[in-house]
Amino acid sequence: KEATLTLMNEQIAKAHEHLKSCHTLVVTLGTAVVYRLKETNLVVANCHKVPQHNFTRRMASVDEITEALSAMVERLHEFNPQLRILFTVSPIRHIADGLEVNSLSKATLRVAVANVNRVYRDFTAYFPAYEIVMDDLRDYRFYAADMVHPSDVAISYIWQSFQAAYFDDASTQAIARCERVMKRLTHRPMTANREIVERFYADTKAVVTNLVKEYPYIANIKEINDLISE
Repeated sequence: KEATLTLMNEQIAKAHEHLKSCHTLVVTLGTAVVYRLKETNLVVANCHKVPQHNFTRRMASVDEITEALSAMVERLHEFNPQLRILFTVSPIRHIADGLEVNSLSKATLRVAVANVNRVYRDFTAYFPAYEIVMDDLRDYRFYAADMVHPSDVAISYIWQSFQAAYFDDASTQAIARCERVMKRLTHRPMTANREIVERFYADTKAVVTNLVKEYPYIANIKEINDLISE
């Protein structure tokens, strides 16, 4: 328990430091349904398998969500004036309570975000991931077998739309190179020949080292940092 708490606090501290110099923060909203812990009357982020009778459940209103997001935006802007906040609404369906509740929940989130963007338009924006799946793709072919999560094809389509909206050609090329490197990092050579395996890892490290020289910020990616630190 103590080790978990220590790890959580360390991650919070890292996020705090990163936010000081971060240029863009993507905030994805999933559901308007909230759970309050009866003991404290505070909204929780995760129930952590605590019995349901310890919580009260309800759907937050547009005004409540607008107020909460506005307070967050103002605090973040005060903390880091250069930060731009990009909101999205997740296309993943929350169907435990039925499609009607899910539809109302997503609509509530969407209106709240529109309210926030209207007031803080100078440093907030909205990317329509939800609308891309619901209105552009519009077909169960673009959902996984559970009919809840977008399929790999849909995810790729959303990612391509995101790149087209926010990245220039140089950024797109850099991302493509990074993606190829990440594939190498997750690849496991299917051979028992030690010389071939060692050559593969040496080549991969050389590629990564050169890429980090061009784009120093990618050293923050854990897999890349682990490799260049060896």
